[in-house]
Amino acid sequence: MPKKTTASHAVPGAILVSTEHDPTQDFAQRFNITWSEQNDKNHQGNVWEELEKLRGKAALSAGEIQEILARSVPGVDYPTYTWIPNTKFSCNNVNQPGFYADPEARCQVIRRCDYNGNKWNYLCPNATLFNQITLVCDWYFNIDCSKAVQYYDYSNSRLYHSDWVLLDSVAEASLAG
Repeated sequence: MPKKTTASHAVPGAILVSTEHDPTQDFAQRFNITWSEQNDKNHQGNVWEELEKLRGKAALSAGEIQEILARSVPGVDYPTYTWIPNTKFSCNNVNQPGFYADPEARCQVIRRCDYNGNKWNYLCPNATLFNQITLVCDWYFNIDCSKAVQYYDYSNSRLYHSDWVLLDSVAEASLAG
């Protein structure tokens, strides 16, 4: 039975639930990953540079964005699903629990894999695609869906480690550059 504890870093009123059994150990065994390998994933490239690579081009100006939006054709320039399509995406084909853009659904569909290998499905609003780095739905012109798979481990590997940085801060990025 889970025991309730409070944590010093918790949001006031929030309860941290911990168990005697550590599900992260199941995860490591299931995916045959050692924690040293996982820890290495905490040291990845600068998030701003990686976002530019995922976008496939330099950041757009406000005028360029307005022009793109004015010329965009729904269903052509971005998908317009009103339901979640079945695809071949499987949680057995990813390295860890997390959130995944489904390229077969043109990245408008998000698949979430939990520690038990269960799959949960979500749909981004029209004109948005799932950003595999920031793990949010973002404007379609900010995402090159064909590059999403190469970023599957970028942020997902950091999700279940409270002491790992999820995204670089602006200050860290300016110090590094």
